[in-house]
Amino acid sequence: MSKLITVTGVVQGVGFRPYIYRQAMKLSLTGWVRNDGEGVTIYLTQDLTDNQVRTELLVDPPPGARIDAIACVATPVQPVTGFTVIPSDSSGPKRAEVPIDLAICTDCQMELFDAVDRRHGYPYINCTNCGPRFSVILALPYDRANTTMAPWPPCESCRAEYEDPLNRRFHAEPTACPTCGPNYYLVPKTASPLNAPTRGTAALELAAAHLRDGAILGIKGIGGYLLACDARNEGVVGQLRSRKFRKDKPFALMAKDLNTIMEVAGINTNEAALLQSSSAPIVLLEPRGELPLVAPNAPRLGIMLPYAPLHYLLFHYGAPELMVMTSGNRSSEPMVIEDTTASDLLLGIADEILVGERPIARRVDDSVVALDHRDRPVLIRRARGYAPTRVTQLAHHAGVIVGCGADLKSTITLSIDGQVTTSPYLGDLSYREIQQEHRHTLKTLLGLWELGTADLVLATDAHPDYHVNQLAHTYAAEFGIDPPQEIQHHRAHFASVLAEHRILDDLALGVTFDGTGYGDDGSTWGGEFFYGSLPGGFERIAHLEPSPLPGGDAAARYPLQCLAGFLEPDAWSQWIGPRLSTDADDRMRLSLRLATHKSTSVGRLFDAVAAILGFDDKITYEAQAAAWLEALATSAIRRGYRPQANSLLSFIDNAIYYRGFLAALAEQVYQRRQPPDEIAADFHASLASATATALYALAQGHPSRFICLSGGVFQNLVLRQALDRQLQTCLPDHRVLYNERLSCNDENISLGQVALVVMGLPTR
Repeated sequence: MSKLITVTGVVQGVGFRPYIYRQAMKLSLTGWVRNDGEGVTIYLTQDLTDNQVRTELLVDPPPGARIDAIACVATPVQPVTGFTVIPSDSSGPKRAEVPIDLAICTDCQMELFDAVDRRHGYPYINCTNCGPRFSVILALPYDRANTTMAPWPPCESCRAEYEDPLNRRFHAEPTACPTCGPNYYLVPKTASPLNAPTRGTAALELAAAHLRDGAILGIKGIGGYLLACDARNEGVVGQLRSRKFRKDKPFALMAKDLNTIMEVAGINTNEAALLQSSSAPIVLLEPRGELPLVAPNAPRLGIMLPYAPLHYLLFHYGAPELMVMTSGNRSSEPMVIEDTTASDLLLGIADEILVGERPIARRVDDSVVALDHRDRPVLIRRARGYAPTRVTQLAHHAGVIVGCGADLKSTITLSIDGQVTTSPYLGDLSYREIQQEHRHTLKTLLGLWELGTADLVLATDAHPDYHVNQLAHTYAAEFGIDPPQEIQHHRAHFASVLAEHRILDDLALGVTFDGTGYGDDGSTWGGEFFYGSLPGGFERIAHLEPSPLPGGDAAARYPLQCLAGFLEPDAWSQWIGPRLSTDADDRMRLSLRLATHKSTSVGRLFDAVAAILGFDDKITYEAQAAAWLEALATSAIRRGYRPQANSLLSFIDNAIYYRGFLAALAEQVYQRRQPPDEIAADFHASLASATATALYALAQGHPSRFICLSGGVFQNLVLRQALDRQLQTCLPDHRVLYNERLSCNDENISLGQVALVVMGLPTR
């Protein structure tokens, strides 16, 4: 008997078949290997044991591969000579994992700058170990005809490499060279016969020179257009903020190398490894030096290294060693991917556009990652280099379930027979363009796996006024299926952690701290404690003290408005009103009298504390006041201050009470008894202490081995560190779990929705 082996995971588009070919030659095996709808199938005439398959044939897979499962079955012998790579099998259901975009590898970097290599200076160089994947795929299986490279047939030399199993470009689907492939050209703001686009190397050299001279450039990247300028030139950074309508939100940076990063940020060994990984995310680092307009009042700088050949070439031709590299769009709108749209929109922001001829199949943002106090990765935005890989496997469910996510930090999660994949970050659905992107992403995911909609099950957020709720009902009507199941927001957060860690039956305690979410009683939740399991459901067992929220969810834009509801009226009159103008004070008091909405939001508590400490402005991006507060706390801790928890922020009778704490805080600030950064640090310590106390008390009557923490508030690394230390002391026998494969913010809501539907939980 011979052996038929099926390998699933990330095994297409990462050089897996040529790797198998080389191993087969090395081991003198005969048979074949191919891609198919499930992953990779290998046929061997030899009857290898399962252990031999794992320890000899699959012992050292390519760096971009991830093997999830290996199935070996005996099969009758086929008439085969030698070992070959045979054409892909496109029949049958599509279940193969979509490969992700990878940073340029070391071998391609060497060729890029080798003067005698035929791809010298070619901005689209790639091989099976690197380059675009998800951003160029049009359909599965991952073959060249199903990518945006289809319009460029390979030349004779590229074809020979592509067909040679011993070459590292064997079946590298986007492979090309200057002779046969796409290139870049530079479009000036005002085109004319005398001012025509410049192409190829000359375009890159000119673009680098203009960046050096203080220009703002639109640059077509792997997953969309980016806007770039000299990060050390305050004048041009200010212009970019003005043109992009981005008043305060931090810009991401791209540095030429690690030495450049060390000039502006602290960096440890693990952060360096993350920056240089094949995912090449933006990494949040401790700032050093002065870049006041890049990330004003932010606790960290977001920096990445070059990850595409184009980036290396721009630096090589003299572009500034530290550049702002931010999404090519107006603030909060989706990143531009179409060349015509770039010309219409970005030339209102950029001075010139560096256009790449290879089309982008779908929008893919840069991922953002931080390392916590234990050097564990904390995903802030999951996109290029991470998505859309599988995030978990749930109990087998013969069908297709789609979680439509939330309004902010929207994603879509797709479960096919229990195999769960989450899309890259999409954005804020209050913008029509992001709603269109949501629809496009759903159709893309269904299309890639050739899934019908007749038996589709949809899940969405329970908030009746959320755009995603309305979108999901629209999809259901279009597909002619049952209305979507509506899942409470914070239960979805909790469920996402259990799903990620595959805790599918056990009881657990859950904490979900965020800014807003529709509660069972119609109020705004955001400081919730739950107990239960995925199949049994979650009971809300404690929460933050409810408070009036003047203006409802709109108060998230005005920290003073939050404070008016959260602070006792006497404390407001004594400590806050006197520092405001009469008109401002009157407006806040009037808004409070009109407030009918209640909130238990920890995100709004952060806003209230920020307002006490002096954040009086309107918020211009989500969680700005909380980030400002974290930056203050971080500043105190970095200079050696040891935060102290205040017992006035306390847990009593299943609620965390804060009003006395806020009043004391207002008095302390008004009388200037302590620096604001130390007060901010003490607030983080106090909230961690109150949360740990609550969990200890709740654990006494709710037995469990797990504590699950989710929601955007837990992106705060100061709070995470303080809470982890507290829980390690008071609940040492519990496993404390966070989201790991997804962000803890609303990106994970779609996964939680799917998990609750798969496990059969009632809808509310």
